[in-house]
Amino acid sequence: MHLPAVLIRHICIGLFALALAAPASASAEPKAFKLCWSIFAGWMPWGYAASEGIMQKWADKYGIRVEISEVPDYVGSIERYSAGEFDACSMTNMDSLTIPAAAGVDSTALIIGDFSNGADAILLRGPGLTLKDLKGKTVLLVENSVSHYLLSRALEWALLKPEDVTIQHVSDTQIAEAFRRSHYLEPDPGQDQAADPGQPGIQLQPDSRRDRRPHRGQQQGPRRPP
Repeated sequence: MHLPAVLIRHICIGLFALALAAPASASAEPKAFKLCWSIFAGWMPWGYAASEGIMQKWADKYGIRVEISEVPDYVGSIERYSAGEFDACSMTNMDSLTIPAAAGVDSTALIIGDFSNGADAILLRGPGLTLKDLKGKTVLLVENSVSHYLLSRALEWALLKPEDVTIQHVSDTQIAEAFRRSHYLEPDPGQDQAADPGQPGIQLQPDSRRDRRPHRGQQQGPRRPP
């Protein structure tokens, strides 16, 4: 896997800006930063940069320490960022305006990692289905996330009400397997691209149909302002 040079450059420039923005310390210890990410195609470069030593190389160059951690639950990663456990977190621009803001955390969009325009969708099991067929069904999604918003918009387009469906919360790491072994319908939170280990398996199932609805725009990695 080779990362585009422009993306690597943006990541490095963003972290350098993070280092410059941090308050000065009298200690000789290098400034340390903790960043978390969760599984989404546009955020996989963080894991790659950590595992391949790319981040370590640039951190050494600028005399800082950067700890990159994968958090298996998307909403959980935002909550841990909001609680102060991490300095930065990969999340959608919409979600940065909800959980962190509600917790009184001011954030800055430091790096725009990708655009998910058209990548988000709802997967429906069975041929020839439309959004109207959501009525009376159980829907798998990550509650209180941008996926929840996608479902709300879809129901609005289909002239349905929230009470017309039953929502079942499933974490990102379990949603693909849950869909395979169930007869549910699943909002896809943009994780259906080749870099994602779960969604392609769902897409390849002969009885899955995908209804695309772009909605989310930029993916962003906010950080706490100095």
